[in-house]
Amino acid sequence: MDFWQEDEEGSLALKLILAMSDEELAGQLFMISYPGPDPDEIAIQWIEERNLGGIKIFGKNVGSLPQLAENIGMMQEKALKTRLRIPLLAATDQEGGWVRHIKEKTSETAGNMSLGASGILSDSLMSALYINRQLKVLGINMNFAPTVDIYSNPDNIVIGPRAFSADPAQTAELAKAWYHGAEEAGIIATAKHFPGHGRTDKDSHGTLPVIKATLSEIEESDLIPYKILIEDGVPAVMAGHLAYPKITGSNRPATISQVLLKTVLRGRLGFQGLIITDDMIMAGAGSYTRDTAFACLESIRSGADMVLVSKDAETFDTAHQLIVQEMRKDPDFRHQVQESVLRTLTLKLKYLKPQGEKAMIPDMEQVKKFFPDREAERFFYRQCCRSVSFIRDADEDFISIEGKKVLFVGPRYFLSTVLRRYPKADTYQTVPYFYDTDSWHPYELGHLIPKYDKVVFCVASPAHAQMLSRLYIFKDDIVVFSLLTPAFINDVTWAKGIAVYGRNSSSIAAGLAAMAGDYIPTGKVPIPLKETE
Repeated sequence: MDFWQEDEEGSLALKLILAMSDEELAGQLFMISYPGPDPDEIAIQWIEERNLGGIKIFGKNVGSLPQLAENIGMMQEKALKTRLRIPLLAATDQEGGWVRHIKEKTSETAGNMSLGASGILSDSLMSALYINRQLKVLGINMNFAPTVDIYSNPDNIVIGPRAFSADPAQTAELAKAWYHGAEEAGIIATAKHFPGHGRTDKDSHGTLPVIKATLSEIEESDLIPYKILIEDGVPAVMAGHLAYPKITGSNRPATISQVLLKTVLRGRLGFQGLIITDDMIMAGAGSYTRDTAFACLESIRSGADMVLVSKDAETFDTAHQLIVQEMRKDPDFRHQVQESVLRTLTLKLKYLKPQGEKAMIPDMEQVKKFFPDREAERFFYRQCCRSVSFIRDADEDFISIEGKKVLFVGPRYFLSTVLRRYPKADTYQTVPYFYDTDSWHPYELGHLIPKYDKVVFCVASPAHAQMLSRLYIFKDDIVVFSLLTPAFINDVTWAKGIAVYGRNSSSIAAGLAAMAGDYIPTGKVPIPLKETE
């Protein structure tokens, strides 16, 4: 008996579970990574000997696209040679925008906030289709996207333009379209970060965000996209390392919270699909338990079906042992593990088996021919144009640079794109820092500005916004060119201009085209900004 056999009764997942040893059952609970471009001996050993559930591809695992595809194929071949021949979930984070773990020749896109600005459902669906069909060619079968966090806190830098909008309903509809685009491409979509990462200004990679929201408050906001997506059949949800003490009564992160995973996600929202954790090596995961391995055990006990552990072989080996030991001591826990593995196998049987065994191995000739995807690049540029938005009371006359002597101010990557369109443009490069600008003084730039009819000032970070704020006396001459999120200039209430939502060349080129008068921007900033003073 194995994963690929015919099963007229529809009970193959259950039969596979009953045939598994405790070690094999525990193996399906894990998704791991490896340290470099090629899989190490430990990852291969887990695939061959422990019935590993999945592999996560990070940027560190990408040497070249052909090398990545070849490695994914090799790992799947080893999984298909095991006793039960269960394929791996091969996952990555390819959200669009700044979270793009597989780079090289894959498409650079503006991301979710750009889709919120255009507000066009078909743009969201097609963005997902193009992003995910590239993953499909490489052998990836699961994407940790869409991000459905509500952009309710303008200081939330870690989410920022990864969010579609500050509006829960708009977020839900765009995320739903995105999910269907991924599904059309043959990729398993994963809504994240449950219950919601949008209210906090803390980053769960480095600390545990504690969010003082009640259940009724998040039901009216953060949970709306999950409700819509679950009703529509989204197959997987990623739990975040986020504490909601007013809901759970403690600072247990959602990844180890029975209240949030079982009572809220399974119970109130009725989710029956796969729950996977955010990376358990993140600081937010280990803040409430003695170590990462124990946190993995607690996560499964609390209702997660699969834990993501990106590095440290000793940690996931210890976690595996802890889970096997607990299964042998506690029949109820063993039954819970079986239920989790049943969900994993049900997902694999639904999404992977119909494609056929050969489809698990990437076609290397197709990989070499497919990239770069020129059709996708053309679409993403047009989508960037549809999302360009006026900031505050700016209009086409205010942003126009045609026939004017212009100084372009911004980071190097912004100026590089400017110089491709305007090779003789005057430029001033700003500080590379993301936050602190205490060492920068506006004297030099202040002397330059009066020599120009207009200054185009790029803001792509809080540091740039701080610089801009010191140039108030020139406010009538400055057109802001906002990258990523206009939340950076929320407190600079005199600033106006245009917003684009990526920092890729297509986003910048789309903004420059609007300023040149090629078209009039029609996008709408999808978050509230303080009004002009």
